[in-house]
Amino acid sequence: SGRVGDGTGSELRVQGVEGVLTNLGRCCNPVPGDQIVGYVTIGRGVTIHRISCPNMVNALRKGGESRLVDVQWADTTEKVYPVKILISAYDRQGLVRDIAGLVADEKINMRSVEALTGQKNNLALITATLEIEDATKLMRILTKIDRLSNVVEARRIADPGKTGDNTEKDKNREKEKDREEEKGRQDKHRESHGNARVARAK
Repeated sequence: SGRVGDGTGSELRVQGVEGVLTNLGRCCNPVPGDQIVGYVTIGRGVTIHRISCPNMVNALRKGGESRLVDVQWADTTEKVYPVKILISAYDRQGLVRDIAGLVADEKINMRSVEALTGQKNNLALITATLEIEDATKLMRILTKIDRLSNVVEARRIADPGKTGDNTEKDKNREKEKDREEEKGRQDKHRESHGNARVARAK
């Protein structure tokens, strides 16, 4: 099984990618219990994504099936993974404190929390990064937060600032390669036309 670096200096084994360099996709932050798939990237081995990851949906839409590999979690050692969540709620006093209390009760560490208030309809947007062991624990804490008074929705989100793999870079490289090939074809075309004109001039 392959050893996966998760950005914390520790590793997790994934079956199906023996001896291959593997990374966890930072765009979707998969955790044990998530359904996952491997995506072969240029120069970076295999990146592990959640099956529902938007990057994978786009890759499939653009004919990237040939770069997908079947993978699965090999074990669930006691480890935690950073997962970003978004909570939408009607603002009230003590809202963030109540959310932090629920997280603490579940013995989950909260790495960071940000609250954006003063939105339309008195809606507050709270983003938090939790250290989660597996998908089951994540679903449990999201359900408990969702039941708090004034909370409209609590859900897991991808980190929009990170692509987590080289899918974008791969696309850019492929576009560049296509441009170079097209330029080569145009140069060849011009050259053949130029030779034809020279022949006619003779």
